[in-house]
Amino acid sequence: MRLQLALKITQSVRYFHMAGWLHKSLQSSNILIFESGDEHQVVEPVLTGFAFSRLNSPSEISEQSSSNPQLDIYRHPEAMGEPSESFTDAKDIYALGTILLEIGEWRSLSRLVEKIVNVEKGDVALSQLAKIRPFLLEDGAKGGLATLRFRMGDIYASVTKMMLCGEIPQSFAAAQGSAQIVFPNILDIAVRELSRCTI
Repeated sequence: MRLQLALKITQSVRYFHMAGWLHKSLQSSNILIFESGDEHQVVEPVLTGFAFSRLNSPSEISEQSSSNPQLDIYRHPEAMGEPSESFTDAKDIYALGTILLEIGEWRSLSRLVEKIVNVEKGDVALSQLAKIRPFLLEDGAKGGLATLRFRMGDIYASVTKMMLCGEIPQSFAAAQGSAQIVFPNILDIAVRELSRCTI
């Protein structure tokens, strides 16, 4: 069920980006999930929270992060604080990576990062929030990805890490083979690789 949920959410974001739009507020609270009656089947998850969505245009500047650290933990570090650059698809993809981590661990992101920042207390400095991404990318025994490979497998963990890093690993780029795209898209690769996951 978790693999199917992650794949369907990733496909939804991919379609949104293919249409030339950015969500700009991806977080688990902006995903509605409807049950189908079959406990092992997930009906289409529905993306919501489009208040900040816009066309993907380099002239657009990111909005300042919210005053709610429980929501800001989903934001790419470059999208925090005073807006200084355009919001890009890489920032949506990072947020999607945090959601995939939540799905894989089956725990909220606030619980996953509580070792380094307590977002429950309310007022959290941007410097504390900036520590989240390095923590999530850490594969070591205490990092955010520490148990994901064990829980969800190599492919799922690698896809999640790819989204959090914003870089396509050589192993995925090589898998493109003769069908290699000139500029491979992270979401295309993520959908392809998640589709290969089996239980």
